[in-house]
Amino acid sequence: MNLIKQLEFWKNKEFLQDINEIKEELKKVGHRCYIFNIKNNLIDDIIPVKDHWKDGKKLKLFKDFVNKILNKVQLNDCFLVVFLCENHNLKLENELFPYFVIHRYLESNLLLFPDLFFLENYDFRNRLQDGSLNKFIEDLNNETSFSEKKDKIIFRSWNRKYFPLGKNRNEHYDINSQCGGCPTPKEEQHLYKYHLALYQRWDTFYYNLLSNSLAVIVRNTQEKYSAFNYETFYIFYIQDGIHYISCELQEVNSIIDKIIKLPNIETIVENSVNLKSILSYENILNDYCQLFLEYSKMFE
Repeated sequence: MNLIKQLEFWKNKEFLQDINEIKEELKKVGHRCYIFNIKNNLIDDIIPVKDHWKDGKKLKLFKDFVNKILNKVQLNDCFLVVFLCENHNLKLENELFPYFVIHRYLESNLLLFPDLFFLENYDFRNRLQDGSLNKFIEDLNNETSFSEKKDKIIFRSWNRKYFPLGKNRNEHYDINSQCGGCPTPKEEQHLYKYHLALYQRWDTFYYNLLSNSLAVIVRNTQEKYSAFNYETFYIFYIQDGIHYISCELQEVNSIIDKIIKLPNIETIVENSVNLKSILSYENILNDYCQLFLEYSKMFE
């Protein structure tokens, strides 16, 4: 399973296992984080290194997820160092012990756990009227087929870090990346054949993958710490050319030329829609049971 591959670096490395030493090292980092101490297959303690009131809901979601894992598998005594913040500027190079994070930069040895939007369970979302993001996407897919959609690319955001996308303008694009205004609702975005997608936009990324439009994932490999170079746990379940196509930031303006030459666009779209079962809450939970099982073995 690809998810377990992220442990390969740590399996071949000695790392600190004394919690007091770890706390001192974490204080140097300065970011909000928590140590989950697992003993006798229970969360024995949650130690805040730098606490924040905003982490309350996130902490509960992650704790619930870990408890569900502990109910399914027997782990060795171990600890989890968890960063629950949306760590936009987290450039951890410290390899004294493993970290669990929501997202990481490309080619990082940090360990990924599911984003907090996913941990809420997409099968049931309180903020949606019908309670299910999956049903919301499925209804939109049934309303409009891929062939009926506009032959254009859509992207909507007012977040400053995505301003570079707003520079792209031609007849193939409907892009608005600037401050102010209301992004085009998903119902309207759904009417476009191609969606620019970014890992960091949590439930939007999930929507991009499962909607019957082609997801175009934007990267900026020329700049290591670019906001476009985050990756999340989804990377272990999707493949370029199979479920989406990738695009460098500087190529966004001409990506349509590549897209229209693809002979298998609708197959990629179908593969992506079919991720619904693979990315189900129960399936991801079971995969993380195996990951945590292997992870705890490093503490033997």
